[in-house]
Amino acid sequence: MTNDEVSAGLFREARDRLRHARLANGDGSFAFAFRLSQEKVELALKAVLIRAGVDPPKWHDVGDILVRNFSRFPKLGVPAARELARISSELRQERERAMYGDDAQKLPPQNLSGAADAALGLAGAEKVTAACERLVTAD
Repeated sequence: MTNDEVSAGLFREARDRLRHARLANGDGSFAFAFRLSQEKVELALKAVLIRAGVDPPKWHDVGDILVRNFSRFPKLGVPAARELARISSELRQERERAMYGDDAQKLPPQNLSGAADAALGLAGAEKVTAACERLVTAD
């Protein structure tokens, strides 16, 4: 498989996450919507990196890798790369709470995440989608 094929496959997975995040949000499953949004951002950024020939690490926040390799993305530019990295970092920071809840407080994720959290995740995912789609599908 080529980098372009792997990248396109990851981006399809990312699109699926965004579609399901919207559904979860509509159903009131805000923690799940947030997690899917974070996964969408992670997969989209990894798809872009792979398309550019960068082997992304196997961790959740690869925004700093995107910024370090910004020269491979002339259509993106440094300010946009930094914004995508900020979104990735922000969503990554809240990932565990949205996945596992808070053990110390004995609260499940659905008691910690609300509509505002899901909206934050979806807005970030939408912004990353808009920026990455051009890069993944570019010739």
